[in-house]
Amino acid sequence: PWPMMLQHGGHDGEFGRSMILPAAPEVKWKYKARGEVETSAVVGDRFVFAAGGDTIFALERATGKEAWTYKAKAQVLASGALGGGAFMIGTDDNNFYALDENTGKL
Repeated sequence: PWPMMLQHGGHDGEFGRSMILPAAPEVKWKYKARGEVETSAVVGDRFVFAAGGDTIFALERATGKEAWTYKAKAQVLASGALGGGAFMIGTDDNNFYALDENTGKL
């Protein structure tokens, strides 16, 4: 899992292990967001989290199926973080949201 951009709070991308990528990666699934996706994805054990336009969303990691959405009052440009059972992200409506990672409830 990637609980936040570049693995941890230092944002330095240090994994403690090497990453070997396939020579020709294939698309397993894709998702049509409700707006332009300008955030980095956050990958948890079960879900992938991001935002498009003013909609924050969680997708099932295995299938890409939408698990939940949360509509903010303005666009979302920041990348979020995952911790303590919540997906946390700031938006251009001057709010910082902590949404339940399983349900998307505030």
